[in-house]
Amino acid sequence: MSIHPILQNSAFAPEQVEAMGKAFDAACAELRLANIEDPVRELVAGKVVKYARGGVRDGELLCQMVLAEIQN
Repeated sequence: MSIHPILQNSAFAPEQVEAMGKAFDAACAELRLANIEDPVRELVAGKVVKYARGGVRDGELLCQMVLAEIQN
């Protein structure tokens, strides 16, 4: 699963989508979620979107926030 299908009809600007995609990929790599059908990847994507909707636009910060929430 990629984050891009979730964002198809979203109101995010292209540069935001790019940052979100990088955050998603980095978080999945850090969590060792290589299987694209792993349901945890959907959880990660949802958290990336949640923080982006909250105003976080930096990909690295998005990734750190997602990892912090999931790992706690």
